[in-house]
Amino acid sequence: MKGRLADLALAALAIGQLAAAAWLTPAGDAVALPGGSPLGGTCWFHEVFGLPCPFCGMTRSFVALAHGRIGDAFRFHAAGPLLAAAMVVFVAAVAIAWVRRARPMFYRRGFAVSFQIVAMVCVATGIIQMARS
Repeated sequence: MKGRLADLALAALAIGQLAAAAWLTPAGDAVALPGGSPLGGTCWFHEVFGLPCPFCGMTRSFVALAHGRIGDAFRFHAAGPLLAAAMVVFVAAVAIAWVRRARPMFYRRGFAVSFQIVAMVCVATGIIQMARS
């Protein structure tokens, strides 16, 4: 049961992130609420150190991707579309495992390895983007 709850919790987080990206709107190089009000400023890492963090641009990337702006999505964070696709695949896999009453994704070695690879690619891509700025 613990694995199913972990699957559902992670899937709910992924769905929430993807839904938020679809709800928010791109506003040039920023993100805005549906009414047009700008959404916040920079991340805490950027505020403290004055440098972009490895995930700076990920929200803008997700929002751009959700609104069909694929070029902007890659420009904001090159790994954003990969992470979004991985989240969609994960949600689908959890749904299929749930319906089939199969072993939870949480307990599958392939899921853990895939999750780690996607995370490493996102961080490495972010570090490369940090070095370029």
